[in-house]
Amino acid sequence: MLCFVFLRLVVAVATVLTSECVGTTITLEDVLQCSPDNMKCCATMREDRLPNLIVKYDCSQPDNATIALPPGTNKTSPFRLFVSISCLTRLPRDLCDYPNIASIRAVHGHIATVPNLSCLKNLIALELYYNELTSVETGVFHGLTRLRYINLAHNKIHTIEPGVFTEDLSGLMRVHLSHNELTASEAWPMRITHQFCYFDLSYNNISHFSNKENWFIDVSKNYGPGMVDFSHNVYTTWVSVELKIFGIHDLKMIGIFMAWGFDFRHNKWICDCNFHEFLHLASNLPVVIWRGYFDVLCDSPDHLKGMAVLDVPLDAFVCNVTDKCPRECLCQDQPEKKQMLVDCRDRNLTHLPATLPDGNLKLLFGENSITSLEAVSYLQRTKYLDLSRNNIKMITPTAIDMLQNSVEFLGLSDNLLESLPKKIQNIPYSKLEIKRNKFVCSCSSTWMSLWLSNQPGNYNVTDITCSTPTDHTIQLVRADKELLNCRGGSPFPKIFSALLGTFAVIFILLLILTVLFRFELMHLLHTGAKKLKRSREDVLEYDLFVSVDGECESDRVWSKKLLNELEQNHNLRLYFPLRDMDPGTVITDEVIKTLKRSCAAVIVLSRSYVENPSKMFEFTETYNIMVRQQQGRLIVARLDNITTASNGYLNAFLRLKKFIDADRCNLFEKIAEQVQEEKSLHLNPPSLSVSEVEIVTA
Repeated sequence: MLCFVFLRLVVAVATVLTSECVGTTITLEDVLQCSPDNMKCCATMREDRLPNLIVKYDCSQPDNATIALPPGTNKTSPFRLFVSISCLTRLPRDLCDYPNIASIRAVHGHIATVPNLSCLKNLIALELYYNELTSVETGVFHGLTRLRYINLAHNKIHTIEPGVFTEDLSGLMRVHLSHNELTASEAWPMRITHQFCYFDLSYNNISHFSNKENWFIDVSKNYGPGMVDFSHNVYTTWVSVELKIFGIHDLKMIGIFMAWGFDFRHNKWICDCNFHEFLHLASNLPVVIWRGYFDVLCDSPDHLKGMAVLDVPLDAFVCNVTDKCPRECLCQDQPEKKQMLVDCRDRNLTHLPATLPDGNLKLLFGENSITSLEAVSYLQRTKYLDLSRNNIKMITPTAIDMLQNSVEFLGLSDNLLESLPKKIQNIPYSKLEIKRNKFVCSCSSTWMSLWLSNQPGNYNVTDITCSTPTDHTIQLVRADKELLNCRGGSPFPKIFSALLGTFAVIFILLLILTVLFRFELMHLLHTGAKKLKRSREDVLEYDLFVSVDGECESDRVWSKKLLNELEQNHNLRLYFPLRDMDPGTVITDEVIKTLKRSCAAVIVLSRSYVENPSKMFEFTETYNIMVRQQQGRLIVARLDNITTASNGYLNAFLRLKKFIDADRCNLFEKIAEQVQEEKSLHLNPPSLSVSEVEIVTA
């Protein structure tokens, strides 16, 4: 019996020893179970159950270490790799021969590079802290969906290439990159699309975000949540401004990260206008979800140093601006007041600056030597303008036009103004200060007395004074026409001047129109005198002269259709130079002679016709004979869409639309009708009155 019990005990011990030594009895699922002390984030594993690989090395060759199997295992078993040899500069070169390595730990050594681990599909944890890493290359973690824990803290990492931390790392729970030399942060933590525990970027030299990976937020996706630690860096400008590089242009989009935690404490925060928009939107957030890492402190300016950002009044978040700011002036963007303050008091200015920073302006220009208020572009966006205690003698009406719709205060006290432009009345008196000026009491300024007297009783206008011609000082509101003995003059000189000016303007306009439209006017005059037509001495041999560019085939084809239609169907006699002109004839002479023996002429107007100099000369001669000399009728048939021409007379035809388009369905009938009408005028000339005869024979 004792032997049997002893045998059973030996078998049990052997079974336990076998389960601890032989990797095949332990699965990755067993290893992935969370440690009892780390259930909340489940970032680590039960790696104490894994057999440890043996590292074979020679410190004389620190980059050439290899791996050996522990007894009783094979390469397909799950392992952990624990490297305690400090002389090694890289991990064993044959890592990929052991695809089920689940944990790699090599700390407090001299490892200089992170090898490509994409072959280790079952890798869960990577710990390389306290080494000499300087960079992490693209793709080292590609496809490692089970990777949960990465610790690269306390190295010299200054570069993490694009493609290291991507959405493919779907199991990632904790990342430690603290105590390195990073100067910029990509959107590494924000890209995580599952809930994670901690992404640590603290104790670096990070001053800004960058987007070398060209990643932009997708509002249709869910990100995180998780905790991101940016503490103990050198940020100065609040990150809501920089997040625009990731496509977060509207701060309301930051609501996507409402459930996240961000620690931005212990940075070099400049508490300026860049904080304002974010804090304005998130003014009630700390009350709803208070967290200790909200205690972000200002590092500058000096008067806010050490104050918690959330305790700073919103109107204290301002930015001093230098772009377009006048020399020796203070320009300050004040977003809480929605204005740009420009303080140029007592800066020896003699005129208004030409340009100022963008935004709604509050201008403090008092105690200078400015002599005039003239129109400058920024007056249209000026809300407050103080020009008191200057040497202003003149205000242009245009400046008032630019101010009247936007200004809420215009200070003109203590200047040298003798009068005001009447347009000042377009600005409510409640928005003006005009005390202690050098106003002159005169008949031309009595409107000011009436203007002041019409103000409500609660406005004190009695302290505004003016000087009379006898050097007496009186209240301006009392300086009316009766007190100043102003008599109205005769209105006739003004009426005469106005009429004379009106006639002068009309004459100049008519002169300009005559010059611009001289060809059109001449054409209307020539054609309007049709009833005064003189009798012709020439015998009318032809009814219609056809002027066409014979070098253009399409023009010739169209003209032949015209010939057939008018000669066969309307019994008209047509002269077609391409058909009827004898060879060897001087073309110019023949054209002029034939035109004088024709009742009318038609111009086949095409683009080639306009571009042919000889045809344009022929048109001019045709116009002179038919229109100017009133020997017949000129018809223009437009084949192409021509709207302008260099020839003034032809251009007049086109602008007055005195043409017939060739695409009209009754084109040929229209031409025949005009020719018949012209023939009837020659056969039955109109009778003339005595005055008309005198005009004709003159």
